[in-house]
Amino acid sequence: MIFSTVNKILNNFERIVVGLGLLFTTAIIFINVVARSFGNSLVWAEELSRYVLIWITFVGASMCVRNGSHVTMDVVFNRFPPKLRKKLFLLINIFGVAMSLLLTNYGMQIVLKIYSRGQISPTIGLPMYWVYLGVPVGAILMAKNFFHIFLINLRSDKNEILDKI
Repeated sequence: MIFSTVNKILNNFERIVVGLGLLFTTAIIFINVVARSFGNSLVWAEELSRYVLIWITFVGASMCVRNGSHVTMDVVFNRFPPKLRKKLFLLINIFGVAMSLLLTNYGMQIVLKIYSRGQISPTIGLPMYWVYLGVPVGAILMAKNFFHIFLINLRSDKNEILDKI
């Protein structure tokens, strides 16, 4: 019950970050294009949109795990017999958890290094650790989704993804 509630909250967090991030980036770039046509330019627009895109990329990758939208090799996977396919699918998800946790670890190391150095962005003065924090946040969400898919498929007869969860 608690896992289900936390899962829904995190899934909503993913949707909000990606949705608002795309909306925000689109608006900033549009406003900057219009401003340029009048001879002015928002100096900070390109930098901020780039930083928001980093968050969209990593949190969006987590959504792709949940929806089964990552690139797969279905041609190879579907040639295996169904029983072996299920075991392979479980193994792939455990490998996904492991790689996501590894990315979380490396991402946090980078965030902590940048935080300790006090690095800030050149134009808007944003602490750079906020930008890089998108990597471990997205990676831990990916690990959670890979693990959730693993648990669901451990109890199921077929390979399922979480597009409705």
